[in-house]
Amino acid sequence: MICWGIFEEITAVAESEMVMQKIIDAMSPHLANSANAHPSHGITDNQYDIGTSKDLIIYKIKITKKSGRFEQEG
Repeated sequence: MICWGIFEEITAVAESEMVMQKIIDAMSPHLANSANAHPSHGITDNQYDIGTSKDLIIYKIKITKKSGRFEQEG
């Protein structure tokens, strides 16, 4: 499938926290038993580094057009 869309940076704190939690929830089952698992945020060794020594940019792409095979919702 090929998708076209509009890039948007997520700047609202509440939305960025919600998105990060969804990412963590999706990745956790795959990292839980791994010997090389990263911290829950998966970006740096220390969560407090984000925003100080590491910039965290979260974005979304609003899909406007799709081509190829895909399933319709509903």
